[in-house]
Amino acid sequence: MDTTHSDTHSDTHNQPRKYRYGSFNVNMKDLEGNVEEVVVSPLTQKELANGWSLVIPHVKVVEYNEIKTENGIKKMKKTNECFFKINLAQLPNELWGRIKTRYTRDGKRRSARNNMYVYLINETPFDNEIRELRDIVLRHEDGYDVDVRRVKELINLLTENDIKGWVLIRANRI
Repeated sequence: MDTTHSDTHSDTHNQPRKYRYGSFNVNMKDLEGNVEEVVVSPLTQKELANGWSLVIPHVKVVEYNEIKTENGIKKMKKTNECFFKINLAQLPNELWGRIKTRYTRDGKRRSARNNMYVYLINETPFDNEIRELRDIVLRHEDGYDVDVRRVKELINLLTENDIKGWVLIRANRI
């Protein structure tokens, strides 16, 4: 999720700057009423592990394009949606209850949406272990005793198989 946006935007000094993919602009007003445009970037896995969350803008149509097809002209709309391919351990905690599964000829596809952010969840052979570890982490944070030995086993298994994300970062704090 730490990819950079390939397009460059220019700031007030006309210097091109690279923004991370999924960044968006917001206008912030200070106490004196001055308005400043600020760039908001997607949260890193470390920020997610620390409990941060973003208020994401709604999806909006950016432009319409007309494409000629055999059946006539088809209108295609372009939106401000940003798609992230992630594993389950990287899905923000507040979206775990919003996972949707779609079955296609190619298999099942899982995704979760937070307004303009769409998370495409890649299935791994360790999704059950990721779920178990997340449940343990949340129980621990609620003040319940947890099996620290099991936490270490899950961390080792997931780390050995190159699974990364906020779930493991938090689990390492137990």
